[in-house]
Amino acid sequence: QYEYGLVAQALAAAIDELLQDYLTTCVEMRDRLQLQNQKQQLTSLSQLAFFMQPSGKTLNVLRHVISALQFTKGGHMLNTLQVLLEQEYRGDDMAQDLTTLLLKAASLPYYNMLNSWLQE
Repeated sequence: QYEYGLVAQALAAAIDELLQDYLTTCVEMRDRLQLQNQKQQLTSLSQLAFFMQPSGKTLNVLRHVISALQFTKGGHMLNTLQVLLEQEYRGDDMAQDLTTLLLKAASLPYYNMLNSWLQE
């Protein structure tokens, strides 16, 4: 919605894309399980957990990021993402990559606004 600003909308779109990837992974796992059931093969819980582990980690980082950004908007939202990137997720490559992706997506409208102001 427009009331939350362009930065929040861009961030929401990036998060939505990640959630769509998660849903795709779930559908692929469902299809895999159905295929194995047709072949009379069993998938153990440990195998299922192994395949879903990266998605679980992504969802956990997203939950933390969304919680940290709950009452922010605009430039403050970008600053909070930068703090998460530099302090909270130091040493965690996956979390840093995910936060960098979100920061790039959210900062694009902010950059465009600044650029248009500077050109006027």
